Amino acid sequence: MSLDAFIHQVTINWTQQRKDDDTLRFGQVFFNTLHGYRPALADGLRGTPMDPFYKDALSNDTMEWLQERW
Repeated sequence: MSLDAFIHQVTINWTQQRKDDDTLRFGQVFFNTLHGYRPALADGLRGTPMDPFYKDALSNDTMEWLQERW
């Protein structure tokens, strides 16, 4: 799966999951989806300033980090 396809899947997941729980953040769904597809990358982000879990959007730094490692 390409990074673009992954981002598309995250957007689908977020849209679907928000129907059941409107408190979910995009970063939370992004991180959980990343952990399902690429757990090593998720672990690399966990607890760093780029960790998107508690954010409503992805930072440019997070996207750059992922592009370099995808």
